Amino acid sequence: MESLNDVVSRYIKGNQERLRAHGITIDANLSDNLPAIYEEELDIFAPGPVYRVLDLLTREIESSYPKWLIYVTGRTDTTQRLLIIHDGKAIPDDEMLNINLKLKHASSGGLASLVGDDKYLSAGQLVAQLGGSFSLENINEKGYTGRVTIELPLNR
Repeated sequence: MESLNDVVSRYIKGNQERLRAHGITIDANLSDNLPAIYEEELDIFAPGPVYRVLDLLTREIESSYPKWLIYVTGRTDTTQRLLIIHDGKAIPDDEMLNINLKLKHASSGGLASLVGDDKYLSAGQLVAQLGGSFSLENINEKGYTGRVTIELPLNR
């Protein structure tokens, strides 16, 4: 069993060189006390759902040409949270609204209409299957332009 932090750390370690080759610096601020609740497959050719979500989202963020990616984890009494913050190009507001509406639909069980190769929507399906949700937002904080917020149940 792995915690969310374990999966994030493993993802960073396995992709650090590829991201560096694209000029992207990675940082992580991982919270203490996240439970080991994920039965992730450690096979690189068949990774578990949390690892696949990280990969889909990171690869989609890469297309916005960031120089920095920061992974931050935390928790409440009932929820684990993963933030992926970056300084790449912002998503246009109308596209952001459309993506978030589809993600909200996915998290409420409406997975059938989310077809295609969009990485955000594929990640949304996986997060919904884990009992969670996620959203995207453009931000303007400390030089960063985008944030993905993933919320997952604390218990499985």
